[in-house]
Amino acid sequence: MNAELLADEKQMDADDVRLEASEHAEKVDRLQFECGKLPQLAVPLTHHFIPGFYIRQITMPKGALVISRIHKTTHPFVISKGHAAVMDECGHVEHFKAPYSGITTPGSRRTIFIHEDCTWSTFHAGDWPADMDPKKIEDELTDLPDVSYVGKLAEEKLPLVTAGEPNTGGPYL
Repeated sequence: MNAELLADEKQMDADDVRLEASEHAEKVDRLQFECGKLPQLAVPLTHHFIPGFYIRQITMPKGALVISRIHKTTHPFVISKGHAAVMDECGHVEHFKAPYSGITTPGSRRTIFIHEDCTWSTFHAGDWPADMDPKKIEDELTDLPDVSYVGKLAEEKLPLVTAGEPNTGGPYL
């Protein structure tokens, strides 16, 4: 009987985590929708093709707020310059300072605030031709979240951040 209760508690904990992640994703969608109304920042993006790899490098200026697409693959990334506060898809915030390396997993979507000019590179295994449109590669590797529903939510005036939320460090980062 105790094993059944423990299993029920674990399932409830897992359900709570999924609900919290879902609520967080909705807030990030709302943030992305609202930020989409503002002038967008053009950032340098460099593409390198070598046999078996595609390397994508972005340089983001201090003060930028970046919301990533949803990653489909597992791949390494390196921050070779700068400092960024990175919120993951569950709302946990970490500060990454160069030099830093990590692994991106499928389903990852990051909200990033740049504290110091930052150079971030991702490395993707594959044999893409050097003349392939990088936008097509981006579409193969990531999904763009559909935030069109957020306009309807805006009428309900849902807050972006609720008072007392853990791990946000203030209004979003």
